[in-house]
Amino acid sequence: MLELRPSTKADIVSLYGGRHKRSMKAITAVLDGEAVGIAGVYFDKDRVVAFSEIKEELRKYPLAIYKAARIVREMIIKMNVPVIAIANPSVDGAGELLHHLGFDHIDTSKAGEVYQWNPE
Repeated sequence: MLELRPSTKADIVSLYGGRHKRSMKAITAVLDGEAVGIAGVYFDKDRVVAFSEIKEELRKYPLAIYKAARIVREMIIKMNVPVIAIANPSVDGAGELLHHLGFDHIDTSKAGEVYQWNPE
């Protein structure tokens, strides 16, 4: 059974192999007791960055991925500050999903296409 829940330190260690170097607010996708994805925002010096990390097994659940994206969008709206995201070029539809969630394409970097969400 797939569950979306607030992320814990144990989830971060499980998914990244250690502690994350930045402060974050995130949700974790758990499948049969194993963390298979994380998404949220982290705080990097003077900006807020939206991120996600998805294991292959989670890709079989596109509706759960979309639901997680909507939850992160609600986090971002409540923060009421500009948020940056980079669309992973190896993930089909990453840029389209960011656009659908209200992000605007603003630049291109070595890591991928850069998007920004701005409060209204």
